[in-house]
Amino acid sequence: MSQLPRVAWYVGHGLVLRRVSEAARRQDGGRSRPRHRVDGPVPDRSRIYADMAKLFLQDLANVESGIYPLPEDHDGSLSTLIARSRLFFADLPEIHRRRERRAYNEVLNQKTRGKRPRYYLQNFHFQSGGWMTDDSADRYDTQVEVFLNGTANAMRRQALRPLLAFRRAGFTLAIIDTPATHSALSLSAISVSNMCLIPARPSPADIEATLPTLGAVRKLGKPFAFVLNQAPPRGYRLSEAAAALNAAGVLALPYIVQRHQDALGAGFGVTEFAPDGLAAQEILGLWQFVENESEGDCR
Repeated sequence: MSQLPRVAWYVGHGLVLRRVSEAARRQDGGRSRPRHRVDGPVPDRSRIYADMAKLFLQDLANVESGIYPLPEDHDGSLSTLIARSRLFFADLPEIHRRRERRAYNEVLNQKTRGKRPRYYLQNFHFQSGGWMTDDSADRYDTQVEVFLNGTANAMRRQALRPLLAFRRAGFTLAIIDTPATHSALSLSAISVSNMCLIPARPSPADIEATLPTLGAVRKLGKPFAFVLNQAPPRGYRLSEAAAALNAAGVLALPYIVQRHQDALGAGFGVTEFAPDGLAAQEILGLWQFVENESEGDCR
């Protein structure tokens, strides 16, 4: 999907979103939440569209400068786009209800409390499902593009410019965390890397979810390794997952066992929270594996 159709697709979603919100407010008797007051100037729509044009021109200039290849910005097949669009529109009535009532904590309940850090237990963008469901992830990607009028990918790519500047300035290590999707951003990051780590939890669904990234890594001919993450200390599920990932490629050692919750809840890395603990030893062991596999040239 090129830039103009993408912009039209997501701007169209935004127009329908506003119409649905207006209809819902009329149905509620015209009641609406108070408007937020801001001190600074708010750009009008013409300014927003002008800034979008500048962004796309910069995007093209980056391609011509060789910073990254010409992006495809492929958001999936037509059936995938339609399915995500249906998810987006089906959730709009509930999103409107939560937004009007500022109800962004419905995910937090007795069942979920304490299972993950508090930040992840909220309804992002007031959508259903919270942070960790597949439907929520699909809705979130669509919502971000609607909110940014189809410019999210181009905006993310601008982060590659300073990374290239750092490399030219002599920095030797850059770690890029990308979503596990076949997106232009992920492909650009993979194309400039010399070692790719593909994390997966020991479950069939998680292992299957690595396939898009695995396909991109192999297509670009990059060295890679799977990382078993959030694994139990032992058990048949761990053994089966390790065997499946070993059959598909290289499996990094050691496995990352699910021992990081206390550190995550405190806002620390495991090597900061308990430097002598098992979780810290696993992370240091993984780093040693990466350094050995990349012969010390990590990026």
